[in-house]
Amino acid sequence: RFTRVLLLGSHERAKDDSLRAMGFFPLFSWRREGNLATALKLLDSETINPAFSESLHRRVGWHSSWLLWLGDASHQVETTHWQPNLSIKEPLVRHPALGTNDVRLVETRRDGLFPLWSTERRRSVVFTDGRKAEDASLEESDVLFWLYDFRRERNPAQKHDYVRRRVLWRLWHYERLNGDVSVDLFPAITWDRRDDGYRKTSFLWRLFRYERDAEGEKKLDILFIPIVR
Repeated sequence: RFTRVLLLGSHERAKDDSLRAMGFFPLFSWRREGNLATALKLLDSETINPAFSESLHRRVGWHSSWLLWLGDASHQVETTHWQPNLSIKEPLVRHPALGTNDVRLVETRRDGLFPLWSTERRRSVVFTDGRKAEDASLEESDVLFWLYDFRRERNPAQKHDYVRRRVLWRLWHYERLNGDVSVDLFPAITWDRRDDGYRKTSFLWRLFRYERDAEGEKKLDILFIPIVR
């Protein structure tokens, strides 16, 4: 490995080509890991300049990132129990050849411009004996930290679909798990809806509360006094 440093710029490269890195502080930095010379004969390309960065990733276990002042982005694809005959040109779409080992492919993307916003997306695909057994995804993003944040989890194999949105943490809070929805509004307003037909609206607990269960029975409280039962 050799490293060359020129004023505020640097360049680093391993002899076996498993690591390459370069940068010019504070304009940008770039790093790539993985022995591309001995990997499958697929093409990779990157373009980097102080204002824009774009990467094309077609190799499992390959990682690149760029940094422009306080902004950064990265894309990473990882595999577990890798098989030589596994198609990795579109690793999260194509099935591997039949085999006895499970294969897990994880793709992660991150983007952000500190402190304005950040986003992370992750997808995990599991193949069992050549068949897709699970396809799960996670997405998280925020704007100015707690001003607004978003989270979504999806896993059709486990019938899991979760969404959360928040403004200033609890000023406005929305959650949905499959067909069940819950909304909170500061200071003390809540609204709930379940997939089985249950509904509830309340303010300051029982200062006002209207509730209807799955069977259609209703309850109403006003000023903490039960009105309907």
